[in-house]
Amino acid sequence: MPTLQRTLIFENLHIDEVNRAKTVREFASGKAINVARVVQALGEKAIVTGFAGGIRGQMLRNDLKNADITDQMVEVAAPTRLCCTLINRTDGTATELVEESAPVSLEDWQKLDVEISKIAPTCRIWVFSGSLPPGSSSDAYAKWAPLAQNCGAKLIIDARGSALGLTLQHPGIIAKINREELAATVQRDLSDPQKLQAAMLKTTPTNGGMVVTAGKEGSWACNGKTVQHITSPPIKAVNPIGSGDSYAAGLAVGLLRGMDFFDACRLGTACAVANAMTEDAGHVEAVEINRLMMLVAAR
Repeated sequence: MPTLQRTLIFENLHIDEVNRAKTVREFASGKAINVARVVQALGEKAIVTGFAGGIRGQMLRNDLKNADITDQMVEVAAPTRLCCTLINRTDGTATELVEESAPVSLEDWQKLDVEISKIAPTCRIWVFSGSLPPGSSSDAYAKWAPLAQNCGAKLIIDARGSALGLTLQHPGIIAKINREELAATVQRDLSDPQKLQAAMLKTTPTNGGMVVTAGKEGSWACNGKTVQHITSPPIKAVNPIGSGDSYAAGLAVGLLRGMDFFDACRLGTACAVANAMTEDAGHVEAVEINRLMMLVAAR
C-alpha cells in the first residue's frame, strides 16, 4: 500500500529521551511508488496505481506529479497512511515506524480493476509490489496475472503469503522475494544456501524466474534451470529501506531492455545498493547505479 513517508535525520538519536531532528523530509513512498521512482531514475516511464485518500493522499499525489510519475491512483475514503524513518547518523542505524493500512471497500477494488484494465495495454512490464490492505482477498494479484500475460507483458511480484503463493501458480511469473518470505511459502528453514537453491528450483514458475534477496549476502537468482549467486561490493549503508523495491525496479528495467535474466538481476542489485547509500527510499541516481553495476558479480 502507498504511504506518505516522513524521514527524520538525527545526529544522535537517544531512546526514551527528547530528540530534535536536524532534517525532516516528506515524500510519496510505499513499495510500488519506490519501484516507480527508481524506474524513472533509470530513464524509463512508470505508471503507478493503488489507493490514495485524505490529505496525505493528496500530498502523495502532488509528489508523484513533481517526480513526473504517471498517477493512476484510485481516490478512496480511507486515509493514506504515514510511515516514519528515523536515521541516526552517529551509529548508522535506520528505524522504520510503520502505520498499518486502512481497509478499502469492495467498490474501491472495482474502481482499481477499471484503472488496471485501462493501463494494461500500454505496459510491457508489470510489478505487483507490497502487502494488501486488511480484509482484501488474497487472490487480488493472482486475478490480474492473466490480463498482464494476455497483453504480452512480463510480470514481477514482490509479495508474501497466500497473495504470493496464488500468483506463483501462473506460468511465466517472476518472483522477487526475500529468504524469509520463501521459507514461509515452502514452510521450512532455508538458512543453508544449498537448501535455498533447491527450494528455488522447485518453486520457480514454469517459464518464469525467481530472485531471493538476503541482505549483505546478496541475492540468488533462478531462471528455472540454474541458480546464480549475485554479490555486490561492501558499502556503508545509510538507509536500506526500499532496497528491495529498488531491486525490483532494476530487474524490471533490465528485462524491458532485453537483458539476460541474470544481467537484469545484476542491474537490480546495483539499484538496491545505490538505494541503501541514500537517506530517502527510492531516491537514486543513474550515474551511481551505472558505477555500481560494474562491481556486481554473478556466479
